[in-house]
Amino acid sequence: MRFPSLTGAMAAAAVLLAIAVPGSVASADGPFTSMAGNWSGGGTITVNNNKERLRCRASYTTKNAGSTVDLDITCAGDSYKFNLSGGVNYVNGSINGNWSESAHGAAGTISGSASSGSIRANATGPYFSALLNMRTTGNSQSVSLSSPGSQISSVNISLARAK
Repeated sequence: MRFPSLTGAMAAAAVLLAIAVPGSVASADGPFTSMAGNWSGGGTITVNNNKERLRCRASYTTKNAGSTVDLDITCAGDSYKFNLSGGVNYVNGSINGNWSESAHGAAGTISGSASSGSIRANATGPYFSALLNMRTTGNSQSVSLSSPGSQISSVNISLARAK
């Protein structure tokens, strides 16, 4: 699918930051327990074959013994900014949730699986479809998004827990 605008595409990319899985899914607590708190970092986004820098801040609030996470993410590049909120639930290895981006009226769903500190998921909305791979180890998160054929062909982001 094609994104209607860069801002809508960025909202789609940002939602992917929302579901990083911490290092051990097998713990007694849910997989989002170690995400609680503030994170920041940067990376790149490729838009129409042009690579641009990206800066992000994320705040995660966990509930239900770490099986639910609520998020607030702000990302900015040289010419755009957006604010994303949403929630994701984990049940028996699967993740499901919803997201919305208030400044541009974008929204969608995310679903996939979680195991051993990594996830593979699909993010969908009215104007896009993307595959996501994520890994969380200790105080580091990495995010890789692939959406072949769309204006946003890739996103690669690294986040660190804010001290």
